[in-house]
Amino acid sequence: MAYQLIGISVLWIFLFGYIIVASIDFGAGFFNAYSVFRNKHHIISNIIQRYLSLFGK
Repeated sequence: MAYQLIGISVLWIFLFGYIIVASIDFGAGFFNAYSVFRNKHHIISNIIQRYLSLFGK
């Protein structure tokens, strides 16, 4: 029983971490698209692209 509990716990921790990172990535992409729509792309585009390139490598 202990091995099953450890295995399930590890899987849930990885799933939780994946959800957090994916939501940050989705939020940054949405914010970038919104800035293009509002014609303020030049202000925050470099910051978002630099942030997203950290996760893309």
